Amino acid sequence: MLNILRVNGFYDQGIFFLGGYEEKNIYRLDIDNIENLEAGKGIVIKLLIHNTISNTIETYEIPYLAENFCGLLWKGRFYYARFSHEKTLLHIHSLGFSHARSSQITVPLADVVGNATVYRTEMRGIDDRYCLFGCSTSKTYKTTHLLLIDFEEKTYCSIAPDFGIDSFCGIETIMTIGDAQPAPNREEIVLITGGCIWTKKYEIWENRRNGRNLEVDLMEHVVIFERDSFFRRLKSGLPLEVTDKQMMERCSLHKSIISYGGNETKINYTMVDFEENRTTSIEYDIHSGKQTRFEYESILRSPVYMDGKLYSIETLDHERYALLDLQTNQFVVILSSDEKILVVDKHIMLSYKWLATNQQLVYIYDLGEEPVEQKFLGIGYSHYDGKQVTIFS
Repeated sequence: MLNILRVNGFYDQGIFFLGGYEEKNIYRLDIDNIENLEAGKGIVIKLLIHNTISNTIETYEIPYLAENFCGLLWKGRFYYARFSHEKTLLHIHSLGFSHARSSQITVPLADVVGNATVYRTEMRGIDDRYCLFGCSTSKTYKTTHLLLIDFEEKTYCSIAPDFGIDSFCGIETIMTIGDAQPAPNREEIVLITGGCIWTKKYEIWENRRNGRNLEVDLMEHVVIFERDSFFRRLKSGLPLEVTDKQMMERCSLHKSIISYGGNETKINYTMVDFEENRTTSIEYDIHSGKQTRFEYESILRSPVYMDGKLYSIETLDHERYALLDLQTNQFVVILSSDEKILVVDKHIMLSYKWLATNQQLVYIYDLGEEPVEQKFLGIGYSHYDGKQVTIFS
């Protein structure tokens, strides 16, 4: 039976899931200091730490305004950045959720950009030790300066903004994966680059004969690096060398990555091929080095990869949605016109309907039952972590 956790006191607040660590799930509360936000003073961050064993909530509020932040990583780490002293000092913070303790590294901004004005900042967390901080001193907002922050050695170093493979702002995500052992035999860094919305790329591909050559600008990659050599090369100021073995995927103009995900030992991504009219899902297991591919002879706008199978969220008439099993070509669930899909995995599907009070009616479908039927769960924001459903109301 599915375990349902209910947390009261949040019915009127926006909540966003960031990630899980051990028995804890971490959420970010919606911005509640509109005056500061409208004044351009930064981002207000308030975190909820939900212990799923005791079903208790701990609130952690960032004690000052943040300029930039990136979410929870595989090992329970949250990074954020702020400026102080009229933007002469840059502070990079690392927050761990075992004891909700924050540490910081302070960087004199003049050492990085001189007297130039910073127009944009961007961050990427990598693992529980490293993060990247990039900024732009150009009015084009292109990344001009990039720092690798090492919280174990309490150091930082400048690295090439082009990252040796793609521009920093073109990195869609960075993942760390390792062997499923207490002391991993090896760990690898996975980069997914590109960042172009696939429907826009499809439109450009359709009209490719009428425009300039965008093959290089719209290239997407899935690249894998051995962790230690990855950081060693960056710290040495060397570009990342990519061999054919490391390049898992190269998507030129006629291909695009439309979704990706992963856990501590595997990554998966789904791409579409416009020329071949095909959707392909790939799963990579670091322990075995095996790649599993599943192909479907059509372009799927909303594919869902679950437990080695590919599904599709289809739009029907009257704005209804349905979950399609691509192996049987049968609809698993068909929703009503005012019902939206919240999350799907191999066991359940959650859906919701908006109320006039801006709250959600949350429903559950047990995909193992026959027939699959809708059951009411509650009112409020809900999250499913693979073991239980938590409803904030």
